[in-house]
Amino acid sequence: MDGQQKELKQIIELLKISPKGMTISEVSKKLGMGRNSVAKYLDMLRISGQVEMKTFGRSKIYSVSGKISIATALSLSSDLIVFIDEDLKVVEVNEQFLKHTGLKRKEVIGQSLESHTIPLFLQPEILLNIREALRGREYAREIKVTENRDEGYYFIKLIPISPGYAHPKAAIVYENITARKKAEIALKESEARYRVVVEEQSEMIVRLKPDMTIVFANEQWCRLFRAGKEDVIGRRFGDLVPAELRDQLRQHMYTIRKDGHTSMYEVKVKVPGGEERWIQETYRGTFSDEGMLTEFQIVGRDITDLKRLEDSLRLTQYTVDHSRENIAWIRPDGTLDRFNEAACRTTGYTRGELARMSIRDIAVEVTSEIWEQVKRQVIENLHAEFETVHRCKDGRKYPASVSLNYIRYSEKEYFCAYFADITERKKAEKAREEHLRFVQTLMDAIPTPLFYKDRAGVYLDCNTAYEKFLGYPKERIVGRSVKEIMSEEFSRQHEDSDLIVLQEDRPLAHETRGRHADGSVHDVIVYKAPFYNTAGTPEGIIGVILDITERKKVELAMAKARDYYRTIFENFPAMIWSTGIDGKCNFINRRRAEFTGREIEREPESCWADLIHPDDYARFTEQFLKAYNNRETFKLEYRLRHRTGEYRWIADTCIPYTDIGGSFAGYCGYSYDLTDQKNLERALIKAARFNGAVLDAISASIAVIDETGTIITTNEAWRKFSRENGAPDSPKTGVGANYFGVCEKAAGEGSDRAREVLEGMRAVLAGEKETFTAEYDCHSPDKQRWFSLKATRLSNAGMRGIVVIHTDITDRKLIEEEIQSFCTALNQKKIEHRVSDADSLPG
Repeated sequence: MDGQQKELKQIIELLKISPKGMTISEVSKKLGMGRNSVAKYLDMLRISGQVEMKTFGRSKIYSVSGKISIATALSLSSDLIVFIDEDLKVVEVNEQFLKHTGLKRKEVIGQSLESHTIPLFLQPEILLNIREALRGREYAREIKVTENRDEGYYFIKLIPISPGYAHPKAAIVYENITARKKAEIALKESEARYRVVVEEQSEMIVRLKPDMTIVFANEQWCRLFRAGKEDVIGRRFGDLVPAELRDQLRQHMYTIRKDGHTSMYEVKVKVPGGEERWIQETYRGTFSDEGMLTEFQIVGRDITDLKRLEDSLRLTQYTVDHSRENIAWIRPDGTLDRFNEAACRTTGYTRGELARMSIRDIAVEVTSEIWEQVKRQVIENLHAEFETVHRCKDGRKYPASVSLNYIRYSEKEYFCAYFADITERKKAEKAREEHLRFVQTLMDAIPTPLFYKDRAGVYLDCNTAYEKFLGYPKERIVGRSVKEIMSEEFSRQHEDSDLIVLQEDRPLAHETRGRHADGSVHDVIVYKAPFYNTAGTPEGIIGVILDITERKKVELAMAKARDYYRTIFENFPAMIWSTGIDGKCNFINRRRAEFTGREIEREPESCWADLIHPDDYARFTEQFLKAYNNRETFKLEYRLRHRTGEYRWIADTCIPYTDIGGSFAGYCGYSYDLTDQKNLERALIKAARFNGAVLDAISASIAVIDETGTIITTNEAWRKFSRENGAPDSPKTGVGANYFGVCEKAAGEGSDRAREVLEGMRAVLAGEKETFTAEYDCHSPDKQRWFSLKATRLSNAGMRGIVVIHTDITDRKLIEEEIQSFCTALNQKKIEHRVSDADSLPG
């Protein structure tokens, strides 16, 4: 073992002073070791993560690895991984192992493999072969493990780790193949193929003549290609193996040398059954004394698992380097060891700059004292999370969350840090807090008691109104069930309704009675509905309590009022009826039934449409439907058949009404028998026409004026005068005009006669005079005219007013003027005669 460690150390030291790397041949030549030994040691160093390999054409260059340690990488693997030291003590396990076993890290680390009771450790294959792995020999096979009475299948790999150091270690890798294994058992015909692949991983040997005839093949080689020895010996190699191996042999068989030099190559082949495997082949030739090739040997090693592990490690390294998460490895003194690209992008620093910095340069709130506290916490619990403030290269600061994990590898301690910018989360948290405050304020502003509770019936929150309703502060409600704060009777009602809401996943409203804080019992309606989590599953119940005690009182009062008014309606002198929202009659009073001669039960769906006079039916239907569609009040007069068979005139007033909720509920109406009124109106119209004819036969202009001075009627002579004087529709002289206003306007313009007429008419209207008369001139441009005005107060007419009669006295005035002129001329003659007689008298 010491010799192997020494040789491994020599290879590492040689590669350290060769930064460009070396090939297997160069290392073999430099150290004087065999190529096979060098190749084997380099594989061991690659698996341990100390050496990495790059391929340039056909050459493979090995150099000291600069990537993260294998323990760190393997901790991210999905396999269960355990690291063992030379004393068979556990020095490290990955998170997947702890999750699988349910153990804490401190319960495993430092314990002997042989003293553990973990079923994964108590396997004979592991205990028998682990020391061989510590000596540098790989071991892999499939095992069956019984854990908690359940059988599981694992593919275990015992891999030497860091054999070149003073304390050699090994890694036990458990790949859980339970699902695959059970599938193999179910598919018996595939059992042999998978057993060949996974149960035996030793070397394969085959010897060939120069013409490629097989002269020897061991069991492992035959098993890989699913052939028996008797079917192989004497056959041509190219007839039995895949094309990849045949081409590989043809390409490299001429490189076999006499000096014992071996050639090693890797090739991916598809074995019988279609599975692809990686084979590492070593070619060695046997020569005759004459130097002729007489036989050559191919030693093959299945390195499929090694390739998969390499791919997994490369994928892990690539994933870490290109992860969107910010990742950094911190040394115990707080300085930064390594970091991924995301950490560089977030902080703005280059890798070189970060390598010269410490955690305290990034996390500005983390002092040396705080770092020591955090470090102790992480070492004790293997994990810690906290929030701090990070500073970027450009000086920008942002809130950050940090998750630290403790890692110990190769006698060194690291703290793997995952950190993230939580600026948006902080904003969201602040917005959420403000929203919660707003919701609570809104809830407390609602006057209706409101609460919500979880599926177990425990109150989560409530508003102020609910506190007042129960008479308890919120602290006595939240966190308790309804049983703890209500009587058994009321709590049972709540629990029953809660069960319906949650089981049937629907809202529920029910009436019940609840005891108020002051001890009074109130009628209430409890509305409940489920609220849901993000998965859409009912998370609890939200409820609202509506106190309907007053409403119940109102409903009782309304019922009494309904009976009271129904009694009034039944005995009301008018006919009263109502319809529902469908337009069908649902009520008629006694007066209506007496008129039509049929009760409500005999009213057809079309109400009384069959009783309407045929000449009025279309008009009634049109107006009723128009009003019904617009929800309008309407009035209509029509003829309705009396129980005697006579059609009588009805005045119907139809009014839409609403229910308690304000929704349209139908029409109600009342009807009066207008037949007698219609007959009277016809008589009055006849009398009015007769009186109008009498007035129109009078030659004088007549107008009737009410107490305000408004003209309410005129005769034909008045209207004719207006037409002849150019004002047929003048508002100053026609019906509706204010006669007093016309006089007031003329008086205001200086007409004394107009003022005299106005005062005289008002005196008659006031009862101070029986009549008032006046004469006035009203000349036209081509004719002189005079009129007399006589105002007489109306009596026994049931109204206050006056009758104004204008009579044309032009002829009389003209005769009077002629007589006056004649008298004036006669008097002048008399005077002249007297003067003449006086002159003739003797002097």
